[in-house]
Amino acid sequence: MEYLIQKGFQKGVGVEICAAIDAKLLEVNLKRVHDFSLETGIKGWLHYIVAHVQGATRQGRVAFDREFLTDCHDVCRRLSVANSADKDFASLSEALEMTLQGNESAYTFDLKEFIQNSKAEEKALGLHNGISGQLYKTITEDKV
Repeated sequence: MEYLIQKGFQKGVGVEICAAIDAKLLEVNLKRVHDFSLETGIKGWLHYIVAHVQGATRQGRVAFDREFLTDCHDVCRRLSVANSADKDFASLSEALEMTLQGNESAYTFDLKEFIQNSKAEEKALGLHNGISGQLYKTITEDKV
């Protein structure tokens, strides 16, 4: 939903529309999360958190409380040491840092970041490893 709002495909206020998702995320103790993956772990959450906070800021709203965002920042610092070679994570951490400082980051919220380069699974419809992602890549590459 946040992507659709920010790209102008959906009208509304992200913090209101995504309130149930935010409430569930706030129940998680990020300091105890050891899943680093995009699909189910901290990398995926960071994409959502950074995009959501930026969207909320543009709309004059607040997406998460300061304590939660501070925990996110602490987790990024801890994981940055162990995953220093991961450029995507470093970029997300930097975007979160800039967001926490009240600055606009270079985070673009581009769907291509979520698409695997491997061939789509025959029955999968999703963006990450399915036909939707491959179609999106094909359509947007033709526009370049």
